Amino acid sequence: MPSADSTPRAGYLSISALTKQYKNTSIPAVDRVSLNVDEGDFLALLGPSGCGKTTTLRMIAGLIEPSSGSVSVQGKDITKSPVHKRSIGMVFQNYALFPHLDVKSNVAYGLKMRRVPKAEIAVQVQNALDLVRLGHLADRRVTALSGGQQQRVALARAIVVNPQLFLMDEPLSNLDAKLRDAMRTEIRSIQRKMGITSVFVTHDQDEALTMADKIAVMSEGVLEQFGTPSDIFERPATRFVAEFVGQANLLDDIKVSGSAGNHVLDVPGAGHLSVPRISGTYSGKSTAMVRPHQLKAHSFSSSSNGIRGDVRSATYFGDTIQYEIQAGQNLLRVQMRADGSPTLAVGSEAAITAATDTIHFIAA
Repeated sequence: MPSADSTPRAGYLSISALTKQYKNTSIPAVDRVSLNVDEGDFLALLGPSGCGKTTTLRMIAGLIEPSSGSVSVQGKDITKSPVHKRSIGMVFQNYALFPHLDVKSNVAYGLKMRRVPKAEIAVQVQNALDLVRLGHLADRRVTALSGGQQQRVALARAIVVNPQLFLMDEPLSNLDAKLRDAMRTEIRSIQRKMGITSVFVTHDQDEALTMADKIAVMSEGVLEQFGTPSDIFERPATRFVAEFVGQANLLDDIKVSGSAGNHVLDVPGAGHLSVPRISGTYSGKSTAMVRPHQLKAHSFSSSSNGIRGDVRSATYFGDTIQYEIQAGQNLLRVQMRADGSPTLAVGSEAAITAATDTIHFIAA
């Protein structure tokens, strides 16, 4: 699989200044989105409802015509190509299966439209069903299948045509939590085996972080950040990304003193937080981002170091405990392992220190 920094090669997906402006609207649904996806990579388009991620996917598929910009696959501009001339496999949110047909007939549909010989269709359909572990249900009506099985039929139908691009529009949103987790692994495993360049639309940050090679975070039609899951989570480029992907403590008006290896953050009204390193862009108006697991807290005493605050709540999650601690003007979330050590009582004073050696700054 290509590395995060590799140069796109033949077979990659390239989106350049892609824009969709609907009539009688002042704000574009998608506004000049540009990104390159390496061959074989799994891209997650991530963002809240209405951010433009599904519109972007549908422009890649040819289901929506862009107002401007371009889409290229393997170096070929397909912006004006009709859907049936794009080599894509697509899984919709509602699966879009034919209820009157059995499993094998649903999977064979795309091959029949391409006029593939009947004997070859039978072989390819069986191979696709075996890949999704449904070969034994080939003759069953899709209406007699569970939600997870219907999802796998939709996957088989999309991949059986051996597409250049595999597109998925929130395909797991209709499944329960346990089945959704299982299908994440299933989809990622199939995608890796096939080596198909894939684009997956989701509003679920966990899906994006656990499945994708690259993530494109969108908000209000704009691409906020494009990078690897670790880039997005550990080094968010904007305040929106920091807040949308994972929990984040955002500290404004922070002053930094000291030098490399001994940075001291002055938190207004709460004291000082010492960290060896800082990342990102720091200036007088920068915002410090600290994930809850990057902090630790203990009962305050006269000899305590760190930030002083009052414990407002303590929530037990089984393997962790999350505290909300009012430290000056900031309500900080601190997530610690529930390892049997004494917990902080609500209403008590706590001292907060850094549990990591790096604090990330987001430019104003």
